[in-house]
Amino acid sequence: MQFIPFLIAIDAMVGGTLWMGAEPVSGCKVSFINESMTVVAQTGADGKYSISVPAGTYDIKLERTVAGRKKWLTYDDVMLGDGNIMIDLAWPSVDGAQQRSALVRQNFDAGKAAHAAGRYQDAVTHFMDALREDSSQHAVWSAMATSQGMAGAFDAAEKSAAAAHAWGAGSSTVSNLAYAYHKAGRYEDAGMKYEEAARMEPTKASMYYANAGAAYLAGRMNAKAEAAYKMASNASGASATSWYFWGVCAQGNNNNADALTALRGYLQADPNGRYASDARQRITAMGG
Repeated sequence: MQFIPFLIAIDAMVGGTLWMGAEPVSGCKVSFINESMTVVAQTGADGKYSISVPAGTYDIKLERTVAGRKKWLTYDDVMLGDGNIMIDLAWPSVDGAQQRSALVRQNFDAGKAAHAAGRYQDAVTHFMDALREDSSQHAVWSAMATSQGMAGAFDAAEKSAAAAHAWGAGSSTVSNLAYAYHKAGRYEDAGMKYEEAARMEPTKASMYYANAGAAYLAGRMNAKAEAAYKMASNASGASATSWYFWGVCAQGNNNNADALTALRGYLQADPNGRYASDARQRITAMGG
């Protein structure tokens, strides 16, 4: 029997809650729209919706009737990958773009101040208040993910980071979450997140892979640290210290050939650097 290959479109399972301030909005039509399709859901009594669409970029249109009048609101260019994605949506509690923007800014600034003071849960509350006026603000989602991570609420942080990405956030969201994992002593999770950030933004790969190497090294995962520092050293704009730590890790893993290459590369890049004396001693010890 001959089998004919075919492609399977992987869907994104999207769900969340539509809020107006602190109250869920029921009976609202939620449409995911792109050039090829329109898929429609409706919010329940608890304001929740769920929908299944192929991965891609969509506009989200909200439609509801208030006092006999139809109202609508559109969020543009939401990027959906495959898998389960939680995206809460906001119907503004105030009319007028300027008032809405002012409320978002007020809560965003309050959240940043609370985070800087180490009051991470207060920061999350302020960020959520901002998002309940405008859920498209990826910078707010990103900041909330970081605060949730610093508070140890990593499941919530991962969901917020995914929402930030859907609304257009870049690699810094993932990097900030990696930092929170590192601070919590979850070194392998931190390293993996830094590597994810490197893949997202190759122009910063040298920095992100070096951070991954530092996380793995802190967790005594020397093989992973060596691999990450090697990636950092071979990326554009690599720092000299990445070469040094690649060499140290490689030597510790008895990979002397790479260790010599890396330590010589460090000395070539920074012959009078902080680690130059140690690098020369290591090279001599390996017979180089």
